[in-house]
Amino acid sequence: MKNFHKSFLINSSVAFVLAGLLATTLHEMAHFITALILGDYAKIFPPYVQTADNINLYHHIIISAAGPVFSLLSGLIIIWLLSGKGKGFMRLFWTWLGFLSAQIGFGYFLISPLAKAGDTGFVLSSLNAP
Repeated sequence: MKNFHKSFLINSSVAFVLAGLLATTLHEMAHFITALILGDYAKIFPPYVQTADNINLYHHIIISAAGPVFSLLSGLIIIWLLSGKGKGFMRLFWTWLGFLSAQIGFGYFLISPLAKAGDTGFVLSSLNAP
């Protein structure tokens, strides 16, 4: 029984790290792909997406909102459809991916009224929202 708990802890930790990396990458890819769809310049880096300085404000707002909205929706969809499916490591991975993606989305929306920094903070301040 002790080996089971140790194995479960190791597998869950590895699944958590991999799911966190994927959730963050998908979040940034949502920004990047949205910028490309809008016809704007974008360059992706691991922690952020760089856009051109002369970008249209409304495009910038849409690009900024794309990451948190994608993270929230994809996380909730994964939790609803895939969490608890599969066996072993993949079950842990899908569970962590769903919850971490949703947490990224919820986190951005929770801090947006308090901070002008970050994706949702930028959106609200650009729209002159209280």
